[in-house]
Amino acid sequence: MAKKVKKKRHRRLSFRMFKVITWMVFIATLLGIINSTANATFIMIRDWIMQGDTLARAAAGAVDHEQARTLRETLLSEEAAALRENAETDEAYTESLMAYLEKQGLSESMNYISRLFSRIENIASNSDIVMMDCEGRTCQYIAASADQLSLIGQTREMQMEPSALESGSSYVGGADDKGVPVLYTFVPLEEISPENNEYLFIGSERNLAPLAAEAGKYLLNMGTYLIAVSVICALIGSLLASQLFAVPILKVKKAAEDFRAANSSEQSAKPIRANVNTRDEIEDLSDSLYDLESSVVETQEKLREEYIEKGRISEQLSIASGIQNGVLPTDFPKNSQYELYALMHPARQVGGDFYDFFLTDDKEHLVMVIGDVSDKGIPAALFMMAGKTTVRSVVMNERDPAKVLVQVNNTLYEQNPMSMFITIWIGILNLNTGVMNTASAGHEYPFMALEGKPFEQINDIHGLVVGELPNMKYKTCTYQLHKGDRVFVYTDGATDAMNTAEEQIGTKHLLEIVQSEAHNETAKDLSLAVKERIDAFSEGMAQFDDITILSLTWFGANEPGAPSEHMHENAELAGDLLQL
Repeated sequence: MAKKVKKKRHRRLSFRMFKVITWMVFIATLLGIINSTANATFIMIRDWIMQGDTLARAAAGAVDHEQARTLRETLLSEEAAALRENAETDEAYTESLMAYLEKQGLSESMNYISRLFSRIENIASNSDIVMMDCEGRTCQYIAASADQLSLIGQTREMQMEPSALESGSSYVGGADDKGVPVLYTFVPLEEISPENNEYLFIGSERNLAPLAAEAGKYLLNMGTYLIAVSVICALIGSLLASQLFAVPILKVKKAAEDFRAANSSEQSAKPIRANVNTRDEIEDLSDSLYDLESSVVETQEKLREEYIEKGRISEQLSIASGIQNGVLPTDFPKNSQYELYALMHPARQVGGDFYDFFLTDDKEHLVMVIGDVSDKGIPAALFMMAGKTTVRSVVMNERDPAKVLVQVNNTLYEQNPMSMFITIWIGILNLNTGVMNTASAGHEYPFMALEGKPFEQINDIHGLVVGELPNMKYKTCTYQLHKGDRVFVYTDGATDAMNTAEEQIGTKHLLEIVQSEAHNETAKDLSLAVKERIDAFSEGMAQFDDITILSLTWFGANEPGAPSEHMHENAELAGDLLQL
C-alpha cells in the first residue's frame, strides 16, 4: 500500500512538473512563432518591394517620356472621362478607349506601352505594371498591360502621397476596386506640377492576398513544427526533472515522514538520512534536514532529562512542603482563658514565613511567634526552620522577649553563610495575670483591640532583623490584656498583596479590613475572613509573597488582681534607640 501511495505521489509530482514545463515551452514557442512569422512576412514584403522596384525601373527606362506625356494629356481630358461614364461594361469601355486613341493618333503608343508592360509582367508573377498620374494621394491610371486596359481612367486613393517620399522609388499601400489590399512601388517618370504635388509615375502593383496566404502557410508550418518540438522538449524535460528533482525530493520527504512516525511512537527516535546524491541544493537540503532531526533528538533528550529532574524537584518540594506544614502547629487552643488561630499560605510550594505558639514548661506562659525570612522557596524554608527551632529553644530558658531575640540573632548570625535574615515578632503572655510582653525584630506593626476599643496599629519599638549583624539590642514592650482584648499579627505578604491595577493593600487598608471584620468573634473566623478579603483584593494576580496571620483573643486570667493598664517604658526605649 505504501509503495502504491509513493508511486501515485511520484506520478502526481511528475505530472505537475510536466504541465509547468509544457506551459513554459508553449509560451516560448508561441513567442517564437510570432517572431518568426513577423520576420518571414517582413522579408517577403521586402523582397516584393525590391522586385517591384526593379520591374518599375525597367518599365520606366523603356517608356518614351514624350509618348507618356501625350497619353496623359489625352486621357485626362473630359472626352476621355466621358468614355468611362458612357460605357456599360469593361469590354465596351476598352473598345471605345482604343477607338478614341486611334482617332487621336495615339493607339500605336498605347499598344507599345501595353505590350511592354505585359512582357515585364511575365517576368514576375502576381505583379501588374501601370502608369499613374498622382495628385496628392489621388492617382489615376494612364496606361496598363494589354489585359488590364480597363483600369485606364480609374482612380485610387493611396494611404500616403507617393511624392512625399524623397527616395528614387517609393512604396505605398492602397486597395483595388474590390477592397483587396494592394502594394504599389512607384518610380517617378515626370514632374508635372511640383507646386501642386502632381507627378507621373511608373509603378508595380501587387495584390497582398497571395502574400497573406503565403504568410499563413508559413505560420501553419512553423506552428506545427514548433508545437511538436515543444511537446517533445516538455516530455524530455519532465522526465529529466522527475529524475533530477521529483525523486530526490520524495526521498527527502519520505525520510522526514519516517522520522516523524518513529519520533511519535518511540521515546527516542534516531535521525534518518535520505539516500540523495544529487550534489546540489537538494542534497544540501537533505543534510540540513538530517542535522535538524539530530538537533530535535538532542533537544528532546535534554527536555526529557529536565522533565525528570523537574518531577524529582517537584516531588522533593512536595515533601518539603509537607515537612514544613508538619512543623507548624495546627492544634489551635481554645479554653476559658484564650483562643488562638494562625494560618500560613506560601507563595511557592514552600515558604519562608512561619508561626509558632506553645506553653512554657511551667504552663504559666503562652509564647506566640511569627516570622518572615528574607527569601522564598527552599533556602527560606530551611532558614525558617532554623529560626523557629532556635526561638523555641531559647524561650525555654528565657522569658524576656528582647533577650530571646538577642540570643536568636547571635545564633543565626553564626550559622548564616547566605547572609539571610528574619523579621520576628514574639509575644509572651502570662496566663495568670494577662500581662503580655512583646519584642519586634523589624517585623510589621501589630494590630490590637484593647479595653473594648476597635483595632488600632501599635507602633512598638522595632529592632534590627535577626541574623544580619551580631550583638544587636532589642526592647521589650509590656501590655495588660483585659477580657475580650484581641491581638492580630501578620507578615508583609498581607500588606504587599497587589491588585490588577498594581496597587498594594498597605498597612492602612489592611487595618480597615481587620476593623471591618472584627464582628467575627472567634480568632479563626477573623483570620479566615481577613485572608478572604486579601484574596479578593488581589484576584487576577499571582501571590507575590508568603502570607501569614496569627490572631489571639484573651478571655481573662484565672486569678484576679492583675494590673489594669498597659505600660510603655518610653525612657528606656529612648535610651536603647540612642544605643542603636
